[in-house]
Amino acid sequence: MSAAIECPFCNLPNSRVWIETSRSYTRPARALDFRVDAMYTGHFSLATDVFYWNNAIDQTFGPAFFIANPGLGTTTGYVFSWEANDWHLRISRIDGEILTTVGATTNIILPTTAGYHFVVSSHDGNTFLGQIFSTNDLKNPLAGVLAYDPNYGSPGGWMGLLTYDGGEFSVNGANVT
Repeated sequence: MSAAIECPFCNLPNSRVWIETSRSYTRPARALDFRVDAMYTGHFSLATDVFYWNNAIDQTFGPAFFIANPGLGTTTGYVFSWEANDWHLRISRIDGEILTTVGATTNIILPTTAGYHFVVSSHDGNTFLGQIFSTNDLKNPLAGVLAYDPNYGSPGGWMGLLTYDGGEFSVNGANVT
């Protein structure tokens, strides 16, 4: 598996990151871009704008939070994600790169012709609210998920953007901007 990240001005706010993974024959292709300069616990709000993805790929993407031990088979934390293949919106716990859904809703269709603002937040580190907005209307959410899980809120962790191939066998990789 390989990952390519383009970020010509990553030291500036509102810079754009492109993440693409190649296919993997042993595990699903995945890539995680996260900030290592700050650890987050308890009360937080994380937002990311998504402008492009390939709907022909069975992929999942969204903001990841409370990330610890990042690495092959060791990553823990959570992800608020949208699945391009079956239109599920989920908050999942990550245990050694294995996902367990802790909150979900279905039939959330996001056309690739628009941009979307993903926001996930918590007031206590255990209760999570994930919402998707149109980048043209940041006041009215298009969809949301509420979840509770007490496993990784303390001691917390890093935050970033995760994308991965959602297929049983990773044949296409993943691609999100």
